[in-house]
Amino acid sequence: MKLVICDVNMPNIDGLTMVEKVRKELNNPTVQIIMLTTENAPAMKERGRAAGVKGWIVKPFNGPAAIGSIKKLVGVA
Repeated sequence: MKLVICDVNMPNIDGLTMVEKVRKELNNPTVQIIMLTTENAPAMKERGRAAGVKGWIVKPFNGPAAIGSIKKLVGVA
């Protein structure tokens, strides 16, 4: 399994566009993608879900809770 953690706000391409490209070009639904971002708008989260984002962690975040969510997503917890 592959895990990608990225931000919505990145310098050359926004994270949601990146997720859409990864899903379309790789056509690999087993890649787990989590957004770690300051963005919290419901429309942005919905776009992420539609693109295949499996988790959305808003900064600032609680470290142990974030690690727990990641472990659950990858099947370690």
